[in-house]
Amino acid sequence: MSRTHDAVCCVNQRRNARAELSSYPGAVKMKPIAALQALLAASQTKDPMLPPGELRFVLEYPGTLDLAVERVALESYLRSRDFILQPLFPDNDPDLAKFVVLRFPTVGRGLDRDQVFAVAYALVRERKLTSAEPDLGSDLFADPVPPGVDGHPEGAELLGPLCWVDAQPPADHWWALRAAGIPRAWSKSRGRGILVGQPDTGVARHAELDASSLRLDLAADILDGDPDPTDPLDSEAANPGHGTAVASVVVSGEGGRIAGAAPGAGLVPIRCISDVKVFDGAPVAAAVRHATRVGCHVITMSLGGLPSRALHAAIRDAIAKDVIVLAAAGNCVPFVVYPARYPDVIAVGGTNIDRQPWKGSSRGSSVDVSAPAELVWRAERRSPIDPIDGIGGGQGTSFAVALTAGAAALWLSHHGVESVLAAARSRGVTVQRLFAAALTATAARPDGWDCENMGAGIIDAGALLDLELERIPATGVESAADPDHIGALLDEAAPAVESAGVLDRSVFGLEAAALAFDRAREQRLSPGARAESPVRRAQASSELMAAATAAADGKVVALALYPRLERSREPLPPAAATPAVPTTVAIVGVARGGGLESHTALSPEAVHAALNGVDVGKRVEQLEKRVADIEREEGTTDPTIHRLRRDAISAVPTLLERFRKNGPDATFDSTERVSMEALVRLTDRPAVRVKEGRIDPDDPRLEGWRGTVSALRPAFPPILKAVGRIDMMGRHVGTGFVVAPGIVMTNRHVVEAFATPAPARRNPKRWLLSPDVVTINFSDTGDAVDGQFRITEVIFAGPDPIGAEVKASNLDMALLAVDSNNGKEALPAPIPLVDDPARLRAGGTLFVAGFPARPEDVPLDAAGKVRRDVEDRLWALFGTAYGVKYFCPGEASTSAGARDDDALRWLFTHDASTLRGNSGSCVVHLGDPVAVVGLHVAGDWLRANFAQSLAAVYATGRLPMQHAARMTWMSRS
Repeated sequence: MSRTHDAVCCVNQRRNARAELSSYPGAVKMKPIAALQALLAASQTKDPMLPPGELRFVLEYPGTLDLAVERVALESYLRSRDFILQPLFPDNDPDLAKFVVLRFPTVGRGLDRDQVFAVAYALVRERKLTSAEPDLGSDLFADPVPPGVDGHPEGAELLGPLCWVDAQPPADHWWALRAAGIPRAWSKSRGRGILVGQPDTGVARHAELDASSLRLDLAADILDGDPDPTDPLDSEAANPGHGTAVASVVVSGEGGRIAGAAPGAGLVPIRCISDVKVFDGAPVAAAVRHATRVGCHVITMSLGGLPSRALHAAIRDAIAKDVIVLAAAGNCVPFVVYPARYPDVIAVGGTNIDRQPWKGSSRGSSVDVSAPAELVWRAERRSPIDPIDGIGGGQGTSFAVALTAGAAALWLSHHGVESVLAAARSRGVTVQRLFAAALTATAARPDGWDCENMGAGIIDAGALLDLELERIPATGVESAADPDHIGALLDEAAPAVESAGVLDRSVFGLEAAALAFDRAREQRLSPGARAESPVRRAQASSELMAAATAAADGKVVALALYPRLERSREPLPPAAATPAVPTTVAIVGVARGGGLESHTALSPEAVHAALNGVDVGKRVEQLEKRVADIEREEGTTDPTIHRLRRDAISAVPTLLERFRKNGPDATFDSTERVSMEALVRLTDRPAVRVKEGRIDPDDPRLEGWRGTVSALRPAFPPILKAVGRIDMMGRHVGTGFVVAPGIVMTNRHVVEAFATPAPARRNPKRWLLSPDVVTINFSDTGDAVDGQFRITEVIFAGPDPIGAEVKASNLDMALLAVDSNNGKEALPAPIPLVDDPARLRAGGTLFVAGFPARPEDVPLDAAGKVRRDVEDRLWALFGTAYGVKYFCPGEASTSAGARDDDALRWLFTHDASTLRGNSGSCVVHLGDPVAVVGLHVAGDWLRANFAQSLAAVYATGRLPMQHAARMTWMSRS
């Protein structure tokens, strides 16, 4: 169930930043190392609930170093001994010994990206390093799985459904092998004597992976530091069993239900990632080095993410030692990911059974060649209890590169390793360069093939082995120079932006690349997002901004400011009270996700019930009045929007007549569905703007609610006045409301967007934040200076971290201390709370008061279909104002405790219209008494909204007595 929340952001801003960067929202006053020192001091033991991985940097020194001496220097600088300093590569190779890992086992990845980079740059300056690169756990790569499988995200974030091909795999289990020319090549070689190294999630027992094909004597688990590469098949992973599936495409024997491309080769599994969706450069670099040391002839990487100087060094070392290195181009994102993006790596894109590009394949000039990637038969085992003989059709460039690695093994075995080495030496090139030339020269090129973005063609292993070594086309002499692959990436990400200069790639290249991929993903997820919307933005460190500006690197500056939130803000008035807790970590930023809360559940039955028997003429009149009101408020001049609205109105009689004849069985296309939903929401579950602290009782959207609203309207103003928008540096992150003098209530997941729990995420002893940048604004528009108050402290929050799904057992509540006066206005009076959990039952009326924001992520329906068109068109028709205060009436769908998993009986559902930004809104009882009955916590798109009953929370004893005693609890009068 979608929700906007994420890890917090901790950043620092240089005081001497240039004036043109003054509006960039990354400003705070604490030095990055001081922030790290504070977390080290607060964190004594590793929190099991922290995001996967520990805070970790790969330090690159300009020369050799004494680790013992360096450790003493770092202890002094960090004022802590709670870190591990160790070589990344366990040997004395002079070219790789300069890479050292700095690990903080007790500090998880709670710091946001910009602050982590700020720490990295501080280390570069202090220790005079060539680079310091954090492991970010980038999520740019994952092979998609069918929508709904285990409820996990597919592909890169929410992009999986956009590239998944909803079809059955071909009946021929060898179709991909035939498409790649593999069976014909088997007449000359099956890959015997060749070792293929596979850095991945490891392998699990499977009938299609014979023990003789796995070289477990050479295997390794980089993550746990032992030789056992067994994949635990973690159910929380995005694609458990990934390594097993890929291995089967490389080396499965011919006698099973499927076959690998090189059934005679040996595969060396190296476990270096726990989830193919989470990519860290350091362990993958160590895995590549391990494969080289144990004598692998081919290294295939069905993984990817951001660049890593250490990984690139390990790859170049492997290539220099005549290992063939290949990587998957990537899935579901428009740019080729690393390491495939490195010019010296063979990058493999994906195709389908029709010899056309697979829809999910990453593309670009970095792709060297393509291979089957759509519905490729492979071993399938996703959990320990799954049968060990499952097979299925997989999708992703993981399988394309696996097939190509198999072809490389066939090629080496056919010609003989020594003969290939001799041929390469005679030309003055590496085996990698020689193989790439042969592979591209023999690739099949269908009519109309896109060579610019999909490489030379589709691999043809038969033709590859037919080509004699001496007839391989000229390859040219290799250069030791490192091409500017970061610059090429920036050119793709910001083609229209000119740069007069280039910033230091060794120091700033990783962060610049991260910004480029941020933009690529933004464009794919929300191509029509408006700049004024509170959309997810790249989080660039102030150090990068300053360096890019000084170097006149316009592309980096443009990427860091995309999409730019343009909002003029006056300075905050002086604080009226001293914060109760001193600032220890400066916190700023936004949650990465662009969550969706919910809209009303509008099934065909619900629409039919709402529209059955309505007066068509009256409904059209209502619709026309509403549209006229909107256009008058907006001053609408856009003819396209105007025409869209008029077309929707003119379609109403026809649509209602169809409903009259066919009832719930009536069908509608996408555009008609918009009109139907708009008709229902117009009077059934409206969202009404709050203006001057009130709602207009004559608003046409309140037609069905007018009686209730008119009778209770005098009780609304003090409630609406006490609801505010929570911002970080002016960025909307949620809603809150005053529940006691100086205390605001919101969700814990909203707090997680701007504060750091310490020493652990579970049962933290304190929350670290900066009161300079976190505010709540009670004005109707959410940005009036008079309505803005500083949030000074997190005084209570539910004990458990809030995950991506609604868990009835987790208390998603927080209480914030707020200045009682902002120098101009006093904090609004508290809203009274209902003291009886049973006061609101299923069918009871309510309203939600909060600040909905424009949705960012791609909404999907139950079938995994993208529903962005519906919501975008709906808001274009009936309102485009986000981040302002709304009154949203509805009904309770279930009473508190109705869910089977709600043992504490505190969760209820409602159907009021909400969106991202409503997190932390108050749910108010429309009855006797008119008081807050619940805290809105989350929603599932087009299905239901969830709230926690405050009275029920109080009854469990989870709401601290010292705070509850200050709140006003009301019973029926």
